Amino acid sequence: MGQRSNVKIRLKRRAFGKAVRNYRHLRNLTQEELAEKTELDRKTISRLENGLFSPSLDNIWAISFALNINPEVLLKPDAHLIRDLY
Repeated sequence: MGQRSNVKIRLKRRAFGKAVRNYRHLRNLTQEELAEKTELDRKTISRLENGLFSPSLDNIWAISFALNINPEVLLKPDAHLIRDLY
């Protein structure tokens, strides 16, 4: 995998994490509360929100269910979220 591909993957992880954080804030949830709703560890939520690792499909479904949004919303963040990452 080339350096360019790695950069794209990191940007996608960061965009996903930013979307999770934004929707978590819209729902007035703490990381701890989202962790409880998803049965994930709070550190996992933090790492996802900071783009430190790629979520599993199970995690994507759990988070979207807990936030009451379609998973596609997290996978295709708004253009302004991506623009802010540059």
